[in-house]
Amino acid sequence: MDSRPSIDELLGAESGMDNSFAICATAFLAKIGWAVVMHLMGSAAYGWPGSVDAALLLGLLGAYIWFAISVARVAARLGKRALAYLAWILGAPLLGSLLGVPFFSDAISASPLSLKWLLGSEIRAIIRARTLAD
Repeated sequence: MDSRPSIDELLGAESGMDNSFAICATAFLAKIGWAVVMHLMGSAAYGWPGSVDAALLLGLLGAYIWFAISVARVAARLGKRALAYLAWILGAPLLGSLLGVPFFSDAISASPLSLKWLLGSEIRAIIRARTLAD
């Protein structure tokens, strides 16, 4: 019996990662966009602009958690240490917020999103190889 994940399991894991990535990237851009809008409007962080900012932050946090779980699932399917991927995805935004340097902090916070392409290309290569072998 083959202990490797099936092509359907790999496709499902990749699909989940793609969906969570799309939501995470959208939430990240919305959060940055709202910060720019607040700056241009001269809005303070209280009142309704602050409420929108808090809601976007909660949405981004949820999206990051979903993305982290999806990436960990793909890493596990590939036989990699899922915990290392999970720790980086969840730790990078915290590290970015602790730095406090505007652009650099955002780049650190967004860096886990690159895992989508790294793991995605690896999982697609395995799917292609198995499909051609069958």
